[in-house]
Amino acid sequence: MRRRYARPPPRRHRHTRARHRPRRGALPADEGSARFVHGTAEQLPCDDASVDALTMVMVLHHTEPARALAEVRRVLRPGGLLIVLGYGRAEGLRDLPLEVRDVVAHRWYSRGTNRWEPPVALADPDLTWSQTRRLLHAELPGGTYRRLPMWRYLYTWEAPV
Repeated sequence: MRRRYARPPPRRHRHTRARHRPRRGALPADEGSARFVHGTAEQLPCDDASVDALTMVMVLHHTEPARALAEVRRVLRPGGLLIVLGYGRAEGLRDLPLEVRDVVAHRWYSRGTNRWEPPVALADPDLTWSQTRRLLHAELPGGTYRRLPMWRYLYTWEAPV
């Protein structure tokens, strides 16, 4: 079961990467110990065990997820924190109750608002909810997976000390 909603046809990230590359100088200035760098999820420009925290918001389904999660393991320092917010796709009747919840939540949240499509690369997820959960637990064991309303999931993981 795939959900449908009004938006342009999905484009695969690999076909749109060049058009959506950040402009040179588009990063915020470094501040204190925070450093901003350009990179890809599969090849982060960071030293091993050098990062205190990483967030991935609607990113994982645009990547080769196993490679991206291996990079997270490589760059997070012991005790470092990863927070992943993403979305997956349904795989049948088993997901129907949560799909209904998501449609109701989306309709309620969207009532009285105008539809806005940000100028970003769009891609439907290749992995189902259960495939995503299994992959996250396999690559980053010990994390916490929660399915959220409006077709989202949240995974938090702390690198082993």
